[in-house]
Amino acid sequence: MNTINTNFKKFSIFALIAISFTTQAQEEIEILSIDVTGKSINEQNYISGSYLTDKLIRFNSIKSNNSGSLLDYFTGVNSATNELSNHINLNLSSEKIASLTSITYKKFGDVSMGKNRVHGFQNWGLHSFYTEFNNFQDTMITNTNPSVQRGVGFNQIDLTNKILFSLNASSKLIINSQFSSSSDLQRFDQLNNLTLNDIPEYAQWNYGPQKRLLNSISFSSYFSSALFDDVRAIFSHQYIEESRVTRRFNNFSQK
Repeated sequence: MNTINTNFKKFSIFALIAISFTTQAQEEIEILSIDVTGKSINEQNYISGSYLTDKLIRFNSIKSNNSGSLLDYFTGVNSATNELSNHINLNLSSEKIASLTSITYKKFGDVSMGKNRVHGFQNWGLHSFYTEFNNFQDTMITNTNPSVQRGVGFNQIDLTNKILFSLNASSKLIINSQFSSSSDLQRFDQLNNLTLNDIPEYAQWNYGPQKRLLNSISFSSYFSSALFDDVRAIFSHQYIEESRVTRRFNNFSQK
């Protein structure tokens, strides 16, 4: 079998520096900053968007505080998606240093759809078949429960570590590291397509394992002068790897 994977790899490096003034322009400049008060972290990460948009996106992240030590754990299940999720936060801090470590693992299985179709289209969205590859041949198999989307399960792990250093009364340094990885993710809407001959269009259509690594160092210093009120800077690097894998029914060539 000839294998040709479409891989996307992206490196992103950002160095953002913001100087805030007590003028109307401060509201615009604040977008490129992080906010650190006391010993808590409320960092806004600036990472590259997808390869399609190539934009900067912004989101608020988890916080570390000065409670000394704190351990949080929760687990969750979902019968509709056969989900099992586990998450743990470990927060350690002292007068000058605060650290937060976060681990999340999620696993999903076959998805069960609702059976009540009040719109009147009783066959809408049903998964009537799936495919299997055995003895170098694709086989179309009837799904005994069309309300279950078979083969769409995946798993994902997310790791985060943040360390805050209180340099002095007005200056702080934050080191932020993040890693996430997922398994193959099936594209259900493509795998559910039929050709004009009523055979599956694809035997395989999935997003390959996706990996993301982010490292950043941010510095902030708050003091008043004739020119500015505070200085904030973020230096970051991000690596993203993702792929698309497709193979038509009874065709041994992957793309």
